[in-house]
Amino acid sequence: MSSFPRTRSDLVALGLLALGGGVADIGAAGWSGPVPAAVVLATAFLGPGLAWQNLRGTLRSGPVSLGLAAAISTGCLITLGLGMNAASVALSRSHWATALAAVVIGLAVAALIRPRRMLFDRELGQDAAATPRRVSIAAICALCAVLAASGGRIAWSSQQHWLARQHYTELYATATTTGELVTVNNHEGNQVSYVARIDAAGQPAAVVRFTLPQGGTWRRTVVVQPSEVTTDRPLLQVELARDGVPGVYRWIRLIRPQPSASAAG
Repeated sequence: MSSFPRTRSDLVALGLLALGGGVADIGAAGWSGPVPAAVVLATAFLGPGLAWQNLRGTLRSGPVSLGLAAAISTGCLITLGLGMNAASVALSRSHWATALAAVVIGLAVAALIRPRRMLFDRELGQDAAATPRRVSIAAICALCAVLAASGGRIAWSSQQHWLARQHYTELYATATTTGELVTVNNHEGNQVSYVARIDAAGQPAAVVRFTLPQGGTWRRTVVVQPSEVTTDRPLLQVELARDGVPGVYRWIRLIRPQPSASAAG
């Protein structure tokens, strides 16, 4: 089977294929750092549009193709975001980069294996007279800038919502030989001040304030008396709040003693 000649369109497709692979590699690493972020963002707002025009055989050098590429890419980003949200896929940096790389690579491969008209060879010939007026170019560029800003805002907002869901505080109690060990782990991403109200059977209620750095742990052993448990008073109840934030953030309620580690073994 004879191969297609390596036109400029083929070279563009190979370049987009390499770019898509680079974006996929960056996404696997979590997309951190200014250089990887710049590569992914530039690809996000231009890559799908350039790859689509290249597949259609209409890609030319000039502001019109660039503006159209930005508009197509922005629409692609919005569509990807809606699709990922519908599929309950976390809108994380790595997932965004992976989806973007899949689109660019897919379009590049399609351009390599599909015959195209040789429009690149004509862009400096008779097509030069078809250049749109400057007003039209300015209007298209302005529209693309608005679309790009809107797409960036959507991507940033989605990222913040995803990050908010990844931050949490862990609260649990485990049985010990002397009582119940209450543990709080901070996974909120920053330093947090807590207020814990501890109510144990046979003991007066206590309010404890403490501050934990990101990744920090607070522990307190609470002596409980199972004989003092009633229908109105559980064995142990802990209500945890974040200082300055109204309402109970986390809580646990034990109505009977837990099996100790030695008894379970």
